[in-house]
Amino acid sequence: MNPSPSSMRPGAVWCDTDGQPIQAHGGGVMFHQGVYYWYGENKDVPNMPGTERVEVVGVSCYSSRDLLNWKNEGVVLPAVPDDPDSELHPLKVVERPKVLHNARTGKFVMWMHIDEIGYQYARAGVAVADRPEGPFTYLGSVRPCDADSRDLTVFQDDDGAAYLVTGVLWHSAIQIVRLSDDYLRADGEFVRVLQRPGPPTARESPAVFKRRGRYYLVSSGTTGWKPNEAEYAVADRMLGEWTTQGNPCTGPDAELTFHAQNTHVLPVAGGDDAFIVMFDRWNPHNLRDSRYVWLPAEFSEAGELRIPWRDEWSVEMLTKGSPMAETVTVDRIDSRQAYAEGEVLRKTSAIYVNPAGSDDCEGPVATLARALEIARSTGVRRIVLQAGRYMDVALQLGPQDSDLVIEAAEGETVTLVGGHVLTGWTDEGDDCIACPVPGVREGTRDFRS
Repeated sequence: MNPSPSSMRPGAVWCDTDGQPIQAHGGGVMFHQGVYYWYGENKDVPNMPGTERVEVVGVSCYSSRDLLNWKNEGVVLPAVPDDPDSELHPLKVVERPKVLHNARTGKFVMWMHIDEIGYQYARAGVAVADRPEGPFTYLGSVRPCDADSRDLTVFQDDDGAAYLVTGVLWHSAIQIVRLSDDYLRADGEFVRVLQRPGPPTARESPAVFKRRGRYYLVSSGTTGWKPNEAEYAVADRMLGEWTTQGNPCTGPDAELTFHAQNTHVLPVAGGDDAFIVMFDRWNPHNLRDSRYVWLPAEFSEAGELRIPWRDEWSVEMLTKGSPMAETVTVDRIDSRQAYAEGEVLRKTSAIYVNPAGSDDCEGPVATLARALEIARSTGVRRIVLQAGRYMDVALQLGPQDSDLVIEAAEGETVTLVGGHVLTGWTDEGDDCIACPVPGVREGTRDFRS
C-alpha cells in the first residue's frame, strides 16, 4: 500500500490509494457532492514501436475528498477493440476528456478530442453517464460550428450555461461555443479568439476559469510534445473580446512552463479565492510515465494571474478554514454560533437563517442571500430557515446548488412575503426544497417541514 501523501510534489510519481501510478493524462477535475472526480487519458500501455503514441485504453476516473488521496474508479469510457470503425478503437485518438454535471437533466456529460493517427479527422466527441463514476455511453462526434476541433475543454458558468472551448482551423484560433441546455450539442452562439497564423505561436490546450466576474483562459503554444511558453487571456464575457496578458508562470524554466503543458484549472471547493492550475509533463518516449504538475494560482490586486514554481506545497494552504480541511461534521449548528464577515465555521453541516438575525454579528444570518453565499464558499449543503417572515426574497440557484437543501426548521412556520422569485426550486407537499429542476415560484406562502 502506498503511504498516504501529505503534500503536493509537482513532477513526482503520483500513486492512487492502491499504490499504482495514476493514469489521468490531459484531464480535468469535476467537484460533485463533496467529492472531486479526476478524468483523464489512461496511457498505461507501452508506446507503439518507433512512435510517440500509445493505443487508446480509454478514459480513467479517480475520486478524492482531499485532492491528495485518489481512489481508482476504473476506466469509465473504455476503448472498443472489436470494431475497427469505432471512434474509440485503440488505433484512433481519444484525448483531453472533461466532464460537467448538468443540473437540469441530472446527467454527467463528457467531451473529448476524437481523431485519427494523422490528426485530420479532428472532431469533438461526447459521452453521457448517470453517475460520476460512469459507465459513460459514447454518443458520437461533431465538428462544432462546422470547424475542425482538436485540443478542447469545457466550462460551466454560474448561471448553468456551458461552453466548449477548442482549437480550430488547424490551430489558428480558439473557438468558444455555447452548448445546448442538455450539454450534448455544440451548435450555439460562438466566437473565435486568439487568432494566430499557425504553429508554433498558435494556441492549444485551453483551460478556462472564472474569478470575481472575470474570465481567464490559459493556453499553450503548438510545439507538439515539446514544452513552450504558456499564455493567458482575460475577458468580461465568455463570448466577448479576449485580451492576451502574457506568460503567467514565474520561476525556474517559466519560459517552458516548467517543462509541462496546462490542461485544466480547478476551483478548490471551500477555498477562499483558491485555484489549482493543472499541467501535464509529457514523456513522449514513455507516455505512461508522463507526470502531473499542479500549482496554486496567485493573483495581484489588479487580478493579474501568476503561477510560481513550487517544489512542494500543502493543499491546506488553499483549504484552511473550509469544510474540506475537516472531515468531521456535526449534525446541527447552534444558532448562537458566529458567522462574522469573512469567517466560516469548519464543523458545520447546516447554516441557520432568521429574519431577526444579522449578517455581520453573532447569531444566525438574516438573509437567504447571505446563507447561499456562505454555502457556496464553504461547501455546506443545508440551509435551515427559522420561524419568521422573509420579505422580498430574490434567490438565484445555479448548477453548483443542485445538491443544496433549503428547509424550514422542524415544527416552525416560515412565511416568504412579497414578489419573491426562487429559481431552481420546486414544491413537494408542504415543503420547499432546492432541486435541479428549473422553475419559478412567486407569491406569499407558508410552509412547514
